[in-house]
Amino acid sequence: MQPHQYALAAGVIWLVTLTILPFLIATARRRAYALGFEAGKVYSDQTLNLQLKEARQSLELLRADNTHVAKHAKNPADAQVLQVNHRQTLLEIAETLRVAAETWSAFKTGKKLERDAIRLRGKALVIATALSPAGTAMKLVQRQETVA
Repeated sequence: MQPHQYALAAGVIWLVTLTILPFLIATARRRAYALGFEAGKVYSDQTLNLQLKEARQSLELLRADNTHVAKHAKNPADAQVLQVNHRQTLLEIAETLRVAAETWSAFKTGKKLERDAIRLRGKALVIATALSPAGTAMKLVQRQETVA
C-alpha cells in the first residue's frame, strides 16, 4: 500500500472513532445512572423497612407495658399501691403512643395501628389520672389532648 492510502485509512478510522465514541459514552453513562438509581432505591427500601420494623417492635413493647400497668391498676385501691414514678412513666408512655399514632397515620397501611395507639394512649392517660391528685391530672390530660 502507498503512504497516502495509509493516511486515508487512518483518517477514516479516526472519523469512525469520533462518530461512535459519543454514542458509547452516552450508553455507558445511562447504564451507570440506572444501576446507581436501582442501588439507591434498594438502600432506601432497606432503611425504611428497618425503621418500620423498629416502630412495630416499639409499639408491641408499649402495648405490653400498657397491658401490664392496666392489669395492676384496675381499680383505685390498686392504684394507690403504685408509686409516683409509675404515673410519670404512664405519662411518658402516653406521649410515646401519641407520637406513634402520628407516625402510623403517615402510612397507608397503619390505620389500625394508629387507632390502637390512640386507644392505648387514652387508657394510659386514664390510669395516670387515677394515680394523681384530681386537679393536676385533669389539667394535664386536657392540655395533652389539645396538643394532640
